[in-house]
Amino acid sequence: MGAWFRKPINSLKDMQGLKMRIPGLGGEVFSKMGVNPILLPAGEIYTSLERGVIDATEWVGPALDIKMGFYKVAPYYYSGWHEPGSILELTFNKHSWSKLAFEHQAIIEVCASEMNSNMTSEFHHDNIFALEKLKGLGVTLGYFPKDVNDAGKKALKEVIQEQSAKNSDFKKVANSIENYLKLSKAWSDVSLGHFLNER
Repeated sequence: MGAWFRKPINSLKDMQGLKMRIPGLGGEVFSKMGVNPILLPAGEIYTSLERGVIDATEWVGPALDIKMGFYKVAPYYYSGWHEPGSILELTFNKHSWSKLAFEHQAIIEVCASEMNSNMTSEFHHDNIFALEKLKGLGVTLGYFPKDVNDAGKKALKEVIQEQSAKNSDFKKVANSIENYLKLSKAWSDVSLGHFLNER
């Protein structure tokens, strides 16, 4: 996931007062960094960027972002950390789900898992080529500066603490994610990360 800006971000100071279309927990984190999160439906993002109603937006990834035309009105694309990737979910009413036969539950679970896996692979593939295309369209690709990343990490910790204090389920999930992330990073460093860096 990335974020599109109408002007370059060279320091945390450049983030102060920006109006950014970003929902959810990402919006709460950016808010603590001095950004004004704005909620907009997809159909209003481009014109809002074009008219200066918002200064920035996050969206899905290069393949879908090109289709939205964001590069025409916000030519600075920063690698995001607010959302590592998309997933698909299928939600059922628990009472209705329990009435389904085991075989039908299994079919739905396998199909949902396969659909999410296929979508993840397709997005990865499409984003590879879309990123190259963006470079040819005059987009400036960048990473947030260190002070922005440091402020984001601090803000994220605050948001997690605040939400965990309000909701025990949130706390349980946040702790599970954090513990898994540590294990995942350790494995990624010696597996795929090492492979890609050596290639």
